[in-house]
Amino acid sequence: PPSYQATLESSTNVCGIALNQQDLIRLIETPPALDDSFRELLQQCWPVGIQLERSYCGRPEFKLFGKPWLGQVQSHVLLIEILSFMEQKGWRYLTAADVSKKHDSKDLLFFEFTGIKYHPTIFAITFSHADCLRVISASSEVLDVVRNVLQVGGKLLQEYRHHSSREFKLLGYPWDTSGFVAAKVHVLLVNLVSALRVVGYRLHATVDMSEKGGLDSWFFRKVE
Repeated sequence: PPSYQATLESSTNVCGIALNQQDLIRLIETPPALDDSFRELLQQCWPVGIQLERSYCGRPEFKLFGKPWLGQVQSHVLLIEILSFMEQKGWRYLTAADVSKKHDSKDLLFFEFTGIKYHPTIFAITFSHADCLRVISASSEVLDVVRNVLQVGGKLLQEYRHHSSREFKLLGYPWDTSGFVAAKVHVLLVNLVSALRVVGYRLHATVDMSEKGGLDSWFFRKVE
């Protein structure tokens, strides 16, 4: 069960985490009490670590080694851990929004302080290339559900492991189509979200976190 902390830890009840360029994470109006533990999270969950930390508009900005916002599996694992971390600290995810007209911009994630602390179960689904659906940090139950929906929908061509994820290669090019074919893809995705809801997961967040200008990544959270 969640724990409740009655005393507000921040001077504001909304904060943000911004993903910038190819390798930056900025904390926006987060309480200073989060700084040390957030830094530790990055050091633990990003394999190559932090290259540089500086103050940006009075709050920390972390430059990571490597280029996490190029859509790698590990970058999604990192964001899963960030979403989980914020809930563990009493900050509920609100939404993500692209607030820049730059062609390579990524989302700003908004969080609201509730004081209710969860240890959530979260996994990600990404749409890679034009014909692959990748499931990251998911249980075998979730993989079974995804596989079944794709098979029933007549789309599954091949399945294989990809680092710490499972990748499903699909027939045709479902992420680059139009007309009637696109409508059938929409039906497939609605059925996927519905099937995952039946086993206790809801679509928690959709985030543009790729420098390549790809499709949003989907994050599902187990309903408590």
